[in-house]
Amino acid sequence: MIKFKFTERETEEFKTWISFYPSRDKGTGFYLVYENNGYFDPRPQINTNVTTLVALVLPFISLWLILISLILCFYSWGSLYIHLPFDTGRNNTAESKSYGLMFYHPDSGFPTEFWVRGYNKLSFYFPWAFKFLKREILLKDGWYEVKKDDDFYDKDKEKVASQTYPYCYKLKSGFEVQYVDATIYEEKRYWKRWFGLHIKMHHYIEVEFSKEVGERAGSWKGGCTGCGYEIKPGESAYQCLLRMERERKF
Repeated sequence: MIKFKFTERETEEFKTWISFYPSRDKGTGFYLVYENNGYFDPRPQINTNVTTLVALVLPFISLWLILISLILCFYSWGSLYIHLPFDTGRNNTAESKSYGLMFYHPDSGFPTEFWVRGYNKLSFYFPWAFKFLKREILLKDGWYEVKKDDDFYDKDKEKVASQTYPYCYKLKSGFEVQYVDATIYEEKRYWKRWFGLHIKMHHYIEVEFSKEVGERAGSWKGGCTGCGYEIKPGESAYQCLLRMERERKF
């Protein structure tokens, strides 16, 4: 139903109808998406950015500006989240179906994919994109290539080479420290460009914490229970964990 007034119980941003973030989002370009509801928010929302709106308007001013519009499609600045005055009743979920168009880069950089949100099989790689090739997990007896739909961590976890270390997370206040155990595994992931002309590999640790860590630990939103972090050349898995402990904020 149409509804203009919400309470804090229904959404913690009940007084906010438009959110604007004047910064660049390196992970996207053209972005125009409708979501059935927001994050624990019953209001539908339209997500876009300033550069997308400019790219849509310029061709109506002059066809000579189409080239500029195309360039802007690969750049994202000024994120906009517009809440609509409608109560869907879905205020207890973080998940929402979304529909729209977006240019996307999974590792935050120049967009490499074109997505049609709402249709799982409608996504396209640009010619310069790296397409995922394979994933390997370090087992106790060597590296293993994970097959499609093979949830190896759950099925054969005892075969995976793992190490557990103490991990401390210092909250932003500077006065409280969370102590947990971090169990780490090693993964390698491979990507290739179209036609297999160029293959790249990234080496990661996958981390599982013994309990929640981060600023939201213990809250209704919850803290972090696991994550991944890339291992630098010449670095061991343990050294990578120590660097993550210094650098990563949750």
